[in-house]
Amino acid sequence: MREDIQLKAGLRFKSKTFASTAEIVRIDEKADTVIVRMNADEGDAYEREWPWLATKEHFKQGFYFIPKPILNDVTVW
Repeated sequence: MREDIQLKAGLRFKSKTFASTAEIVRIDEKADTVIVRMNADEGDAYEREWPWLATKEHFKQGFYFIPKPILNDVTVW
């Protein structure tokens, strides 16, 4: 995986293919499943079941990534 990202419950990530922030809820390697909570910018969060091996591969390929914080980013309301 890029930058040795440890995939575990609680990990929040983004994707090149969807706008929501996602979070790993549970991993079951034996059943080849990962439960991911999709946190939409607007609307309710929902959970989806994805294939575990494919999810790991998408991290390796860079489709899923950890967003980098922007230093000194200040939003004025």
